[in-house]
Amino acid sequence: MQTISTPDGVKTEVACYHVDGQPTEVRRYINENQYLSSFYDYDAAGGLVSEKDHRGTRFCYGYDLNNNITDVVQSLTGACPTDFATQPATATVCHTCYGYDDNNRQITITDDCGGVAEEQEQWQQAKEYFLKALSLWAEFNDSYSIDTFYLPAFARLYQATNDDTLPAAVAKVLGISKK
Repeated sequence: MQTISTPDGVKTEVACYHVDGQPTEVRRYINENQYLSSFYDYDAAGGLVSEKDHRGTRFCYGYDLNNNITDVVQSLTGACPTDFATQPATATVCHTCYGYDDNNRQITITDDCGGVAEEQEQWQQAKEYFLKALSLWAEFNDSYSIDTFYLPAFARLYQATNDDTLPAAVAKVLGISKK
């Protein structure tokens, strides 16, 4: 078992290994006796295909024939898709796709948060993607009590569009009302 401690006393240990030496369980200690585990699965080539954190959120990875990551699916339900091409975004799933040129250089990122729509100045679609992603975050927050969030996409979107309906839509998603 390999253990690493940071100067501030946070201890992390690799508790289990795959036969090829890849870690399959990593424990991050929150005190001397309690820890949060993350679990990792690999394909036959040793590529990471999924990781599940202590909350049950699973990140799943798809690769092309050149071993480039082409898909990342974040699932709050803990399930990985069997076919990335048919995995739509839902209230509990975010799907990000990566494209490469002939020299294996990343040239596109398509996300459920409207990144491509922003780049192409398709503001209504970007707004819809942003609100869907924010709704996912709010659901995740309600389940796991995360109390801090940042909205850089909101700032970019609002500055680009001056859409006065956007702040009210964000407030509604987050459950914020005027007093």
